[in-house]
Amino acid sequence: MRFAFAWLARRTTVATWIFVAGAIAGYAFGLAVAALQPPLATLLGLATGAAVAAVFAVWGFVESWRTHRRWRRLAEWADDRGWRAAFAVAKRPASDIIGLRGARGRSTHLVDPDTGIRVGDWEYAREWSTRGGWTAHTWGYIEIPLKAPVPHIVVDSRRNRRSLAVRAGADLVPDQVLSLEGDFDDHFTVYCPAGYETDALYFLSPEVMATLIDTAADWDIEFNDDAIVFFRPGSVLAASVHGLDDLAAQAALWEQRSRRWEHWRDHRLGAVPVMGTDGTLSRPRTPVAEPGRTLESNRWWWVLPLAFGGLIVLLYASVVSDMITE
Repeated sequence: MRFAFAWLARRTTVATWIFVAGAIAGYAFGLAVAALQPPLATLLGLATGAAVAAVFAVWGFVESWRTHRRWRRLAEWADDRGWRAAFAVAKRPASDIIGLRGARGRSTHLVDPDTGIRVGDWEYAREWSTRGGWTAHTWGYIEIPLKAPVPHIVVDSRRNRRSLAVRAGADLVPDQVLSLEGDFDDHFTVYCPAGYETDALYFLSPEVMATLIDTAADWDIEFNDDAIVFFRPGSVLAASVHGLDDLAAQAALWEQRSRRWEHWRDHRLGAVPVMGTDGTLSRPRTPVAEPGRTLESNRWWWVLPLAFGGLIVLLYASVVSDMITE
């Protein structure tokens, strides 16, 4: 029961407005439709508001109970395997595709303390959807940390049918598409910064491409700074215990493969040893040159329908004004 009370306490303002709206609707219904006198309409309004608030409270209790049960299952799985569980935190995935578009977002994830691997769900609301307003989205992801930065490379799965521009609002410039050998292009579309085509081939070797087709054909993959993120629409933490074990095994497989990528260096930059506080020379964390840090995207794609809609409104206003003048 305490979970329901906590859920309602965080939503006191929402519950109050729902009660007020229900009361007003009931009062209006009593006056206009049922032809009741004001005292009876007031009683009907209060009863309607109370009923709506009660339904809201029951729904909140059920949702809180489901969330608690899911979180307890994840916590037990993490405890049994030496992992840690984090619930509804503001830590974003290390992804420019899904992470930076998460206004009002939260992550529930499992963390392997030995490798830093995260397996989780990223939930957020995004504005400027095709339906208008805010729409809720959930992405399941696997995040694998790297010991050195890498170029920004995106591997878009074709199995999802719709492009990342539709699924995640990431409209990447088509000129950055890299065609690879074999049938890899039938399964994925690869985007890499101009001038980094050879570097992309280092990360996407024939062996890696074959493994991606076999084990990750329904995932989108993003190489971003010092992390690799596998992500796909929907929740991954809703999987069974066996499914979570499979996700952990897949993450461990790619963590092993990623170790060879630690030797990559951007030849466009020089790595000069740095004098440490103890007087020893150490090799700095090699960055990526500016052109390779971020893929180009059409960030203003949503302006066109907005401008078109504004033009329609102006034309309509002009026509109405002319009619009134006549």
